[in-house]
Amino acid sequence: MKTSRISRAALLLCITVLLSNCTTLQSHSGGSVTTSGQRIQVESTKFAVLNLTSMADEYIEKFRVSKKLHSQCTDGKVTDIETILWKRDWILFQTYNLDVTATCGK
Repeated sequence: MKTSRISRAALLLCITVLLSNCTTLQSHSGGSVTTSGQRIQVESTKFAVLNLTSMADEYIEKFRVSKKLHSQCTDGKVTDIETILWKRDWILFQTYNLDVTATCGK
């Protein structure tokens, strides 16, 4: 009887620790937003274990996001780029969500 209480308490403690997290928000705007042109948006999600991400991974992801933005604006120029990075830290892993909006103008 005593062992099952300890096991339940240990299980509850493990679940609580694994489900706890910390969220941070980083936002960047590249200047004033113009009203002419069409607004376009790209979202990207990444997953890392033990916070092991490299600068190369970040540059590759920025390149992918840039290509996605330009694919939505084939006849124009991408301007007024705004980025929002959501990072959630869990005990053993992290998730990253990058939301990018821009204006496609002529």
